[in-house]
Amino acid sequence: MALLTLKYNAALLENQTTVTIMLPDKITEPLQSLYVLHGLGDDGSCWQRKTRLEALVADYQVAVIMPSLPRSWYINQPDGQAIFSFLTQNLPEYLNQLLPLSTLKQDRFVMGNSMGGFGTLKWLNTNPSFFAAAIVFSPVVDLQVVPSLMPDYRHVFLDEPLANYQLTRPLQIDQTPIYWTIGTEDFLYDQNQAFLQTAPLNPDSQIVFQPGKHDWLFWNQALDQGIAWLPLKK
Repeated sequence: MALLTLKYNAALLENQTTVTIMLPDKITEPLQSLYVLHGLGDDGSCWQRKTRLEALVADYQVAVIMPSLPRSWYINQPDGQAIFSFLTQNLPEYLNQLLPLSTLKQDRFVMGNSMGGFGTLKWLNTNPSFFAAAIVFSPVVDLQVVPSLMPDYRHVFLDEPLANYQLTRPLQIDQTPIYWTIGTEDFLYDQNQAFLQTAPLNPDSQIVFQPGKHDWLFWNQALDQGIAWLPLKK
């Protein structure tokens, strides 16, 4: 596959930003899109560097889009950058102009781990008609855990209550099939179980609890199953 590192001035962020993109060597039709949202301690290159994602998608007509939005929690920050609006509106519009991407819902997917799992669910909940399917690995589903993960979290949230940025209810994630997996030794396992007991999920969703912790060993193992679950085109 080809690996594109795109650096450009994102007007909404009032700053340069970086997006890493995997593309098939031979493009035969408008490409499907897989947006990949990274976790708290990483950037957009992590899924390319730390997993075998490139090998798993090499035979498919899909563009893997990995934006770098570190320590952002994928929110529109109070008195700060409009991260979520950039991710969900400006970035797709820009890439549709730049690359031969299909604009059909059936050809768009999103996945994320940990903080990126929260961003994925937030995107599905805010714009439920945009994606055909999603994958979440060990997602944060309750932002009350943020201070323990990110002591300087007020640089992002300022003095706003974290409750203001939780997934808004009533949840609309039931409109998108989700492959949801988390390790049974993950410190977020109980949080995920409690959330799933009340969350409406699409009937085509798949929930997988399996041995593992909150780390790349687990996410690498789970990635094979998640990618195989997506309806990617060869």
